[in-house]
Amino acid sequence: MQNKILKMFNELLTDVSDKVSKRSFLIMVELYKKMIWRDKKNTNFLAEAAFSDYEKVSHMACHWLIETTENWEGAFDSTDEEDGMDEVAEQKRKNVYKKKTKGAEEKVERQIKRLKRKQKRRAKTQFLRNLFPIDEIYNPQDFTDRLFTRLQKGKDKFSLKLLQMAVISRMIGRHKLIQPNFYQFLQRYLKPGQKECAKVLMYVAEASHQQVPNDSMLPV
Repeated sequence: MQNKILKMFNELLTDVSDKVSKRSFLIMVELYKKMIWRDKKNTNFLAEAAFSDYEKVSHMACHWLIETTENWEGAFDSTDEEDGMDEVAEQKRKNVYKKKTKGAEEKVERQIKRLKRKQKRRAKTQFLRNLFPIDEIYNPQDFTDRLFTRLQKGKDKFSLKLLQMAVISRMIGRHKLIQPNFYQFLQRYLKPGQKECAKVLMYVAEASHQQVPNDSMLPV
C-alpha cells in the first residue's frame, strides 16, 4: 500500500504544475516530521527532489536537507529516557510495600512491562530523530556528484546555487567525500565585493577534512 502511495507522490512531484509538485513535497515533509514516513526509502525519495526541474521544489528540497541537520524541531529531549527509567524504578519501589497477593503481583508486572515497552518506543524515536536525512542517502558520492554537476551548469538562480553549495559541502564533510573540483568552483566566489562571500567561505571550511588532497585546498 505504501509503495502505491509513494508512486502516486512521485507522479505528483513530476507533475506539469509546479504548484502541485510543491504541495506534494510539503505533504511528504510533514509526514516525515510527524514520524509517519521516516524510513530510508522515504528519506531518499524526498532528497531526490533536489534535482527537480522546478526551481521552487529543488529549493525546498535543498533547504530541507540543510535545515534538518541544524534545527530539527522534533529534537529528542534526553530527559525522556531518564523519566522512563524513573517510572520503572518507582513502580518496583511501590510494589515492595504492597500486599503480596498473586493478583497484585501480576498487575504490577503488567504495569512494568507496559513502562518498558514505552521506554523502547522512546529509544527508537530518539534514534530516528538523531539520524539526519543526509546520513541516509543511499550513495552519498553519487548524490553529491549529480548535484555538483547541476551546480556547474549554472542554470539556477543564485539563491538556489547557494543552497546547492551548502548541501554539497555538508555531504562532503559528513561523509568524508572527495570532490576536488568543488573547491576550485567555490574559489570564483571568494573575491572582494562578491555577494555572500562569507557564506561561501563557510562552505569551503565545512567541506574540508583530512582526506582532501592538498593541491585542491591550497589555491583556496
